[in-house]
Amino acid sequence: MYFRSAILCVFLLAGCDGDDYPDETVSSKNLTTDQMGMDVSVQTMDAETDTADNGTHVYVTLYKFHGNYVQWVNLTDQESLTLLQDATTNPFTKNLYPANGKPYGIDYSRSVTETAGGEEMTIALNRPTGSALNTLVRTLDPTTFSITPSSTPFLPTSSLTLDWTGITGYEYQITLRFSCGDTEQYLQTVRLPNSYFPTIPVSPFVIRFSDYFYFPSDTSITTCQLRASLWSYEDQSELGDPAFGDVSITASRVQRLSVPVQRM
Repeated sequence: MYFRSAILCVFLLAGCDGDDYPDETVSSKNLTTDQMGMDVSVQTMDAETDTADNGTHVYVTLYKFHGNYVQWVNLTDQESLTLLQDATTNPFTKNLYPANGKPYGIDYSRSVTETAGGEEMTIALNRPTGSALNTLVRTLDPTTFSITPSSTPFLPTSSLTLDWTGITGYEYQITLRFSCGDTEQYLQTVRLPNSYFPTIPVSPFVIRFSDYFYFPSDTSITTCQLRASLWSYEDQSELGDPAFGDVSITASRVQRLSVPVQRM
C-alpha cells in the first residue's frame, strides 16, 4: 500500500490527549451528513512484479471538525459504505488504528482488480434515513512512459533517461528504488509541475546512477534492480456528493518499469 488517506495521516501525527480534548472518534448516529467531511484516495497500481499491489485501491475517511480538532467518524451497524464497480456492489472494510484497544483513527478501504483508465466507480454511503449518498470516482488514464539506459548492460557509471508524455490536468512525481535482495535505496523527486522548484526538469528526466546510488559492499552480489515509478495525480473533488460538508478526492496511478544494474 503506497498511500493512505492524506487527512488521516496528518491528524494522526498530531494526536489528542488529555481531558481538554474531544474523543478522537465519534459515532455517526447523531450526525447529519452535512456535519461530516469525506476524504477519498483512489490509487491504481499498474502491473509489473509486485502482483500483490496490482489493481485499484480505494480509501475513504469520514471526519467531523470539533473546534480546531478532527474526530474520525465511526459508522453504525445500520449504515454501510459500498463501492459499485461493473454492476457489482462491494462493501468497504473498516480499519481501526490501532487495531486493538481504543482507536485513534478510522478509515474504510476496498480493492478491485481493475486497472484500466477511465473506469468509473461509485462510493455509496447508505444511512437509515434518506437515499444513498453517491460519490463518483474515476481511475486515471495511463501515461506513455519509458526508460532508456545509456548502456547495455546497465552499469553504475551509466545514466537512465525517463521519458513520459504528460496528460493535461495531471500532476507527476518520479520515484526511483534500487534494490539488492533485502537492501533498498530510494530517491524521490518533488511533484511536477511545482512553482516552488521551477528549475526541476519535467520530461525527459535523466539520472546518473552513481550520483544517487551505490552497490552494497558484498561483492558476491553482482546484479541488482533499479525501478522507476511514475506517479500521476488528479484532483476529482468536484465529483463528490454535495450533501457532505466537505469532500476531497484524489485519484492516482503508479506505473513501474525496471532495469537490471550490473556491478563493474
